[in-house]
Amino acid sequence: MEIFRSFPKRSGKVTTVIAVVVIAFTLSGCTAAEDPPSASANENKIPVEHELDGLGARELIETLDSMSLAERTEDLTTSIFAETVTLTDQHNHTAEVPLPSEEIYVSWSSF
Repeated sequence: MEIFRSFPKRSGKVTTVIAVVVIAFTLSGCTAAEDPPSASANENKIPVEHELDGLGARELIETLDSMSLAERTEDLTTSIFAETVTLTDQHNHTAEVPLPSEEIYVSWSSF
């Protein structure tokens, strides 16, 4: 009694095409992820335009938080996430300042 069956015989071209497709799919799963885009010129302009360049995340938050409403500009919005402070200008260009890993930012409102 025969336990193993042999594969059906195929022409050399079909076998080659199948092998190439299998190898292509295998290698495409092994490619490295693309590097994140480097900082653009617009990203570096945002802190400079708003006189916030050179500030770390903590100083940036304290500076923006201590501004009175009259001093604040409508051209800049700030979002604070778990790992970054994100500045967005009127053209939707963003700049991110990393938060230190050992610190968290907590904000509350009396509303």
